[in-house]
Amino acid sequence: MPSMRTIVRVVAGLLPLAATACLTDPAAPVDAGVPTGLHVVAQTSPSEGDRTVRVQVFFLNAQEQEVELPVSPAELTVPANSSVTEGVTTQLARCFEEAASSTEGGVPACPLIVRLVLLDDDGETLAEGSRSVTVQQGENPVEVPSISLIAPSIGGVVVDATTGQGVGGANVALYAGTATTGTPVATLVAGTGGAYLFPGLRPGTYTLVATLGGFFEATAGPITVESGTSTMRDIIATPVPAEGELRIVLTWGATPFDLDSHLFGPASAGSYHVYFAAESAPPYANLDVDDTDSFGPETITITQIASGAHIYGVHNYSDRFSAAGDDDPAGRTALAGSGARVRVFDSEGLRAEFTVPTGQEGTFWTVFSLDGETITPINTMTFASDPDLTPPTGTARVTRGTGAALSRMPATKRAKAPRP
Repeated sequence: MPSMRTIVRVVAGLLPLAATACLTDPAAPVDAGVPTGLHVVAQTSPSEGDRTVRVQVFFLNAQEQEVELPVSPAELTVPANSSVTEGVTTQLARCFEEAASSTEGGVPACPLIVRLVLLDDDGETLAEGSRSVTVQQGENPVEVPSISLIAPSIGGVVVDATTGQGVGGANVALYAGTATTGTPVATLVAGTGGAYLFPGLRPGTYTLVATLGGFFEATAGPITVESGTSTMRDIIATPVPAEGELRIVLTWGATPFDLDSHLFGPASAGSYHVYFAAESAPPYANLDVDDTDSFGPETITITQIASGAHIYGVHNYSDRFSAAGDDDPAGRTALAGSGARVRVFDSEGLRAEFTVPTGQEGTFWTVFSLDGETITPINTMTFASDPDLTPPTGTARVTRGTGAALSRMPATKRAKAPRP
């Protein structure tokens, strides 16, 4: 009776789950020391708990219908940080008897499907994959294309909003759906550099909550993971500002790469302008972080609130030369589609939160004004290639222009130091 051996390597977590199979037939020479039957070698990574792998074998009959062959055992349990090799029996002879095809000369051929399923502790599917191969009787060996799977996971770094660097020791909780309280799915403590990883998740939607002394509670999500996917998401943690200070934190999505925070001070403070080319206006405000590679954070701390109106806005530096009516529609709407969010904190907690207006064109989002203790939403979108020349209305500098008539190039940006 024809036989089959399959070698499967399973590495859970962020690493791929790869399978390579060889099918053998007693009528053909068999490598010395290779036992007959279906054989599975499964291995877990050091960071994983026990894992279960389900092995399934199908063939196509003459009507090209999938027929599952019984295998025993159908599931293998692999203890944490170890490997298991186990023989699995199947009825490959039936495949040749009922196969849907034959090769030249009438030699029986079997269209075969090998499927692997990675299961969690409750028997739910984490990831699965299959490959097809046609086995001709007497042929040895036949290689099955490798199967690559990734068990769903969520990982990233807990990031200090005032430095852009990872901060270790945070307690991170993973909740199902959009919940931020109650019983979490899992918890952990972020590593020294702020790194965290929740491997082996079921497909679904999750929300992250991080807590650490000296920081406000930080959330990230909702995050949707699908079978065979891994998602990286940083959690932006904001240090509690001193009494009398305000901290403005900007975050956004993968595109545009570079959004900039701009704070325009009142005339009583010399009409200062804090942004990437003028990071400090003592004693009033500082640009703590200038992020140039997506997501943020980009943070400004107002250390002393001067009398009069302050204006805060966000500039799309990546598409700064886009203008109304030009031939770059993607650039005109990139800021509106960025998912940008601005949060304002004082020593007591979150004071205000703003989300970029969607469906509008513009490269500069004037977010809010600050006058004393009063934060007033503005939420308008306009075009400006260099906000230093054309700050928003409300400052004591100049009237906003379109950007197209500006004669000076924007200041050159400096590359941000990579996060360790």
